[in-house]
Amino acid sequence: MAAAWRRSCAGSGAEAPMALVYFDASALVKLCVPEAGSALASRLWNRADVVVTSRLADVEVRAALAAGARGGVLDGPGHARALGTWDVLRPALHVVEVAGDVADRASELVAAGALRSNDAVHVASALAVAHDDTLVAAWDPHVVTAARSVGLRVVPWPLGRP
Repeated sequence: MAAAWRRSCAGSGAEAPMALVYFDASALVKLCVPEAGSALASRLWNRADVVVTSRLADVEVRAALAAGARGGVLDGPGHARALGTWDVLRPALHVVEVAGDVADRASELVAAGALRSNDAVHVASALAVAHDDTLVAAWDPHVVTAARSVGLRVVPWPLGRP
C-alpha cells in the first residue's frame, strides 16, 4: 500500500532518484498534513530509493498530529486522514533503532550543544545510515542546524523555502 501511495504522488519521472533520504518527524508530518513544505517532502519521498527514520518518529508524528487536533489546526476528519496517511507511510520506512551507537552519538550531540534529546536522536540516526548520497529531510531548525554541523546534507535549505 505504501508503494501505491508513493506512485500516486510521483512527479513527472524526469528527476533522478536519490539513494537514501532520512526523514525527521517534522518532514514526516508534512507528508501527512498539507502545509508549507509538503510538496517538497513528497518529492523527496517519491524520488528516494530508500526512506529512513528513527524508531522515535512514530511517537513524534502521532504526538504532533494529536497536538494539531487539540489546537484546532486539524479538525476531526483531518486528524483521521492524517493518521490514515501515516499508517500507510510507516511500513515503507526503514527504521533506525535507538540503541548502542545511536544512543551514544545522540548523547554526544546533546553534550556538544543546545540540542533537545529527540532532535539529537534524529541526527545520530541519520549519521548511522549516512553515505555520500544521503539527504536529511528536516524542517525543525534544531535538527537542520545540528545535522549540517556534523556534515550531513539537509533539505530544504534555507528553511524559509516551502
